[in-house]
Amino acid sequence: MKFAEDFRREARGALESNWGKAVGTGFVAGLLGAGIHGWSASSGSNGGSTGSDVTLEQLVSGTADPEQAALILAVLGGMAIIGIIISLVHLIIGSPVTLGYCKFNLNLIDCNGKAKFSDLFSQFNRLGPAVALQLLRAIYTALWSLLFVIPGIIKGYSYSMAAYILYEHPELTPNEAITKSRELMDGNKWRLFCLRFSFIGWAFLCVFTCGIGVLWLAPYEEAAIAAFYREIWREKYGEPEVVREAGDFPVKEEVIVEPSSYEAMVQETDEN
Repeated sequence: MKFAEDFRREARGALESNWGKAVGTGFVAGLLGAGIHGWSASSGSNGGSTGSDVTLEQLVSGTADPEQAALILAVLGGMAIIGIIISLVHLIIGSPVTLGYCKFNLNLIDCNGKAKFSDLFSQFNRLGPAVALQLLRAIYTALWSLLFVIPGIIKGYSYSMAAYILYEHPELTPNEAITKSRELMDGNKWRLFCLRFSFIGWAFLCVFTCGIGVLWLAPYEEAAIAAFYREIWREKYGEPEVVREAGDFPVKEEVIVEPSSYEAMVQETDEN
């Protein structure tokens, strides 16, 4: 059985001559998948002043000036509409990019670093299943989180391999990929937690680089998780039988050995 150190070593081997490509691809993936968080944080800080709180209290109680109340409602409505639009764009673009990033990291691990930046945008032809997967994962995790925080975290680990599974097995529906992830992570959630926790020292060091070190830490961790996925799949189901696009792996040519003249003569004699 492999442990966190083994997955990190495998990731370093795959990244050895591919750090630039991995950092660039991870940076673009992060921008496409997490851009909304920066916007929501800045907008939330602008709306938390004491004056706004007092005005909102007056608005609720009906004592606010009508013109001021209309202005506040217009601003809040505009912010809500913008937030919905950004969330939809994030969902539509980020979902297929997530599958593409799975492809990139698996190619790093499986093909000795032969991954391409274009892998990131290779799954837009599966937009529907990709979006459905993200929505279902979010809904299921949120519902479990209603019971308590810890069940939501545990289920988050249970669903963590769904994107890899959906990418490698396009014949599955998003819900089937989630179910397969739960089966695959049965008995492996603690291993994944330990793997992620093993990067905490590097995360602390990134603080001293003003966050710049995350550009290298993120692809390192993602490659290690891809190696983890590949290993637990082998442990549970054996070698994966996946459908890869042309060019992902070097095709092994079938070698046809011609029989010698003596073997051909013997074969002809046997047939007669």
